[in-house]
Amino acid sequence: MTETTPKKNGVHVLTIEEAQARIAELVEKSGMSRDELFRLGAAWELDAQHRGILANIEGLEYLLKLAEQ
Repeated sequence: MTETTPKKNGVHVLTIEEAQARIAELVEKSGMSRDELFRLGAAWELDAQHRGILANIEGLEYLLKLAEQ
């Protein structure tokens, strides 16, 4: 599984466990629950920092779904 990093124009290779841990870190960094983050994101009530966190979580979850197929 890979995750692109536009800031460094590089690619990170992650195991499923590392991706899950990264998602947990991002949720913790947001200061709210995963459900609250997604609910506020769906209602367009997140600031730019939290939208970025949500986008990273969504990207990692997408890759996890592909890896589990």
